[in-house]
Amino acid sequence: MRLVTLDFETYYDKEYSLSKMTTEEYINDPRFETIGFAVKDGGGKRVWATGDDDHIRGKLGQIDWGDVALICHNTRFDGAILAWRYGIHPAMYVDTLSMARPFHNANVGLSLAKLSAHYELGVKGTEVINALGKHREDFTPTELIRYGRYCKNDCDLTWRLFNILNDKLPDDELALIDLTLRMYIKPRLMLDPALLQREIELDQKKKSVLMAKLKALDLGPKSLTSNDQFAAVLLSLGIEPPTKTSLKTGEKTWAFAKGDANFAALLDHDDAMVVAAVEARMGAKSTQKQTRAGRFLGIHKRMRGRLPVPLGYYNAHTGRFGGEEKLNLQNLQRAKKGEADSGLLRKAIMAPPGHMLVVADFSQIEARMLVWLARQKDKVRAFTDKRDVYSEQASVIYGRKVDRKAVPEDFTPGFIGKAVVLGCGYGLGYLKFAGMIYVGMLGEKGILFDTAYVDSLSVDPSIWRVKKELREEEWERILLARPLSLTEDEWVTHCAVADKIIRVFRDTNPKVKDFWGVCDEALQAMFDDDEEFYFGGPTNDLLRTKGHAIVLPNGMELRYEGLEKDKKGDYSFLRRKEGRTQRVKTYGGSVTENITQALARIPTTGLMLEADAVGMDVVLQAHDEVGAVVPEDDAQLSLDWLIATMRKVPIWATGLPLDAEGGFGKRYGDIK
Repeated sequence: MRLVTLDFETYYDKEYSLSKMTTEEYINDPRFETIGFAVKDGGGKRVWATGDDDHIRGKLGQIDWGDVALICHNTRFDGAILAWRYGIHPAMYVDTLSMARPFHNANVGLSLAKLSAHYELGVKGTEVINALGKHREDFTPTELIRYGRYCKNDCDLTWRLFNILNDKLPDDELALIDLTLRMYIKPRLMLDPALLQREIELDQKKKSVLMAKLKALDLGPKSLTSNDQFAAVLLSLGIEPPTKTSLKTGEKTWAFAKGDANFAALLDHDDAMVVAAVEARMGAKSTQKQTRAGRFLGIHKRMRGRLPVPLGYYNAHTGRFGGEEKLNLQNLQRAKKGEADSGLLRKAIMAPPGHMLVVADFSQIEARMLVWLARQKDKVRAFTDKRDVYSEQASVIYGRKVDRKAVPEDFTPGFIGKAVVLGCGYGLGYLKFAGMIYVGMLGEKGILFDTAYVDSLSVDPSIWRVKKELREEEWERILLARPLSLTEDEWVTHCAVADKIIRVFRDTNPKVKDFWGVCDEALQAMFDDDEEFYFGGPTNDLLRTKGHAIVLPNGMELRYEGLEKDKKGDYSFLRRKEGRTQRVKTYGGSVTENITQALARIPTTGLMLEADAVGMDVVLQAHDEVGAVVPEDDAQLSLDWLIATMRKVPIWATGLPLDAEGGFGKRYGDIK
């Protein structure tokens, strides 16, 4: 296969640019204009072409794209121009921006300029800055020559960068980048505009109700969206605004998020005006449904009903995919049973005519991976035997048999077992667990552990008063976390029960707890640049440290860039988060979670590549879920194949109890 590097130069101005628009919006905009392009055939000659659209099309048509692996820096952009504007689809897509993500997302950056400087490949140049607001006819001949030279230089830099990064990535990862780009550049999924419009209308009705509450409270929109002004609103209603310590700055800030226990507690306040203000604030800040539905509708119009799926390869520190282009398909709300208007965005995503969407999901893969990784053999056996691990964990917590599936009264105990199994395997402390379960975990309503829980779980809250005398600092943290709607006694009771639950989990999963300590040792080994620290898995050599990284069984690395250790013995590293590089703390439990997620990614991406190899059109990936479009008559056979393939254990994971479930249908939201 021929390797061809390509770079497009296109018109842009202060309002019409990729910094203000998504790739899809930009390319499909009437203002789109190709100024020119450069290509480089392998390591050979570079060619620049400029002219009107017919001339550009003719020059592109001289290349046999059916035998080309296209290399670009940000291939989502250049590849989509080729496909959507010129109808050209190369045999394979290669993207140096994606290739750089596993290695340089946090420590260097992903721009071609920064990567070129890092590897000393050459200087990118700034000619593009002079092109601001210029159509092709606005360039002088000399300026076009300079622009062409700049574009050809980009091809050179991209080609050199590819050759460096190509030696770092396993072949499967290159194939995965290609597959990820095809989901976007060659979309198969369709959108239902009627359901999208319905979502917008429902949200508008909800907003009108909130605006009525605003009027009754004599508040303006700014009073809700501004943190400081909303704090003043609460003060005027006699409420001390809840605060928290910012993880970003370490400074005290307003706690006005839905997940903040003290803020959520105000929804149960006795004063109806307080409740109305909080509901209005949440509604004013939560415009996600209407905004996202509007984006979907815009895409439907511009893409003639098709949905390009913008997945970011290796977006997360652990290698997981991430949603991009202001369209995160990883967290679409599921439809609720008996509620016709729930999950409308998910339902609006459809298979094309004559086809079905088949979706399969790894069952509890992180919980299974964790106990296997830590060698918690009794839990591995429970998963292998397909026992109800959630009910079993609840039975230990409650000291009696719990059967959440057969006994209706055991739903809540069973849910607590589920919350513990899925949420407490990474060192979660009792205080944080107390706050999370009170606000609501895993999509369920919040739970307050009251005296009934004290009796059923045999908890003695009175001994907690000892903490007040002997552990003043811990007692202060407990009281600071108290929801305003609870008395001190109610909160202490709640925390005492949460503490009992956490201790039972740790006592019954000692190997998991021990593994947190092993990961602390791995942190120290990375800090010491020890490349011979082996750990994890049945034979305790699944993983090893290498510099500031942990080498995974697929050859990729879980990297801890800029790993540091302070005088207190606490570790931190650099991670790309919320659009910027941040220094974040880490510890054994957190590393355990990172490893578990990184390992869980391997079977998921492996399934995507296998499905693609047998001819399925893989079109979706969300967490541990994979979706493919297949002909209607092949739906059941394809689902059976997907589930059977997901249950196959990778060579490196002997004894890992994998399982899967799935379904198929015309609409994404109708598939369980």
